[in-house]
Amino acid sequence: MKLRRALPCFAVAISAVLIAVPAIARSSASDPTFTKIPTTDRLTLVGVYSESAPVMKLMLSGLAVAAAIALTIWLIQFVRLHQRKVDGAGSAIAYLSGQAAAAPLFGLLGMSYGLVSICVGITNKRPGPDLIALAPGLAEAFLSLTLGILAAGIATVACHHLKARLQAFAEA
Repeated sequence: MKLRRALPCFAVAISAVLIAVPAIARSSASDPTFTKIPTTDRLTLVGVYSESAPVMKLMLSGLAVAAAIALTIWLIQFVRLHQRKVDGAGSAIAYLSGQAAAAPLFGLLGMSYGLVSICVGITNKRPGPDLIALAPGLAEAFLSLTLGILAAGIATVACHHLKARLQAFAEA
């Protein structure tokens, strides 16, 4: 009777050992040693931009400019509202809300373009490229998404802030 109760526990223990053996069998001697890449050879954000395709350069530049424009509009309208000048605030809010809606979509468009380029590059190269060859394209795609989210985030915060300031100005 005790043997029947112990048999499932024994089977689980044997299964765990069989599953763990391949991981235990790997020795650290066969693992590759990682070396630090010299500073001049490292991939940076500027390097990602400079090595990207012209379409991606246009997309990345557009998203960076959109973020800068949203920040500029926000600051100008903030100063104008502080001086009690309300004219132009409605059109600024309309622009910022439009950018808040569209910027993530443009970021995703750039990301999908970059990922499609990577997939095309993988299929056209034999043997398949390693991660080092794919990393710049992946960084380019994720940078596009990041800039889209940044531009949308700035526009969203600016839009809500200006709406609140206008509402407070109207109530005063």
